Amino acid sequence: MTKLDSLKGAWGITTDETFGVITDTLSKIGQVIEDHEKGNPNAWAELVVTKYKVVENGYPTFYELWYQTRTPFSPDGMVCSFGFDEADK
Repeated sequence: MTKLDSLKGAWGITTDETFGVITDTLSKIGQVIEDHEKGNPNAWAELVVTKYKVVENGYPTFYELWYQTRTPFSPDGMVCSFGFDEADK
């Protein structure tokens, strides 16, 4: 069981400590297998969806992290959301 298993289903805003723990852990033990950015011109935010593979004891587990990023059109004070969970292969 990885630290990520205890974080499955986590959501919040990207300034939360949990978001930092997830991204730090994924950068150390995860392998990016898909990465998509979704947005429209002049949008307040873009959505980034990244799928990771983590191999532990020879067995892969797949996770998905989505989060918003600000754009030049984002209003002042806007916060960005995130969500994290296990994913299908």
